[in-house]
Amino acid sequence: MRRFRWKTLLLVLGTALAVALFLVAQPKAVLQLFTGISGPTLVLAFVLHLAIVGTRALRLKLLSARTLGVASAFFLFTASQAVSSLLPWRLGEMALPPLARWTMRSKLSQGAFWWLAGRFFDLWSLAVAVAGMALLGLVPLALVFPAFFLLLFLALAAWASAHRQTWRVVVRWLPTRRLVRGALRMRRLLVDLGHRPAVVAASFALSLLAWALIVSFTAVLCRGMGASLSLGQVLLSVLGATLGAAIPIAGLGNLGPLEAGFASALTLTGVPTAQALSLGFALHFWTLAFQLILGFPAMAGLVLKVKR
Repeated sequence: MRRFRWKTLLLVLGTALAVALFLVAQPKAVLQLFTGISGPTLVLAFVLHLAIVGTRALRLKLLSARTLGVASAFFLFTASQAVSSLLPWRLGEMALPPLARWTMRSKLSQGAFWWLAGRFFDLWSLAVAVAGMALLGLVPLALVFPAFFLLLFLALAAWASAHRQTWRVVVRWLPTRRLVRGALRMRRLLVDLGHRPAVVAASFALSLLAWALIVSFTAVLCRGMGASLSLGQVLLSVLGATLGAAIPIAGLGNLGPLEAGFASALTLTGVPTAQALSLGFALHFWTLAFQLILGFPAMAGLVLKVKR
């Protein structure tokens, strides 16, 4: 009951935050930005979004070894992204394991491993990119410190997960044999991944490429809306949106926290708060539209695969 109350409170807070920020952004201004993009710009943005999804889907295929084909990985990742954009509390982030079990007849532990490994590569590549950009002067130098701390944390997590003693401790605390079997299966998948350095390197490279495409996608849409942001501003806004989106209080995907992070980063560069928020909401709405445009056909493809 307490958990339900806390979740409900978070849902109320997240919804209130989204509504409040939307009012500050001024709905009319958001609508003007959203509808003011030219057709060619939208086509380019959609192609970039498709490239982002395709890049991360290819990484999923590599991580799954021979379990998933290229088309199956694309459908699975795209559908999970669409679900993630709609469910509250960031629950959609964990949609990939049950979707994989339902459509690909894989174990939940397999899907969980693919999801965790994907998040690890996302964070690893992001930390490396931020550290590099900070040292090059593209973003504030102070960001090099949290980037290095994140790299240290990820290195410790990778080191601990490679030792049997860590898994023995984990297994001891699991309440059921089913969970124990799942944990041991995840360990075997991790060991197998460690024996495939080419896959690790390719997954890292694809993750870096995905971040570069996200920055390009943001820059194209911002310019199409008439916002002349520098490369440094775009980079900061993407970082701010990423940090904000990680806060699990939104009632719809990450609507609200994402805009808060996006606008907070831009206001540090002198952009007025209302303008930054309206730009953030318009960007988010187009991203959501693209996710659903790709997500529904992907879900239909998964359903057809199940019926076969």
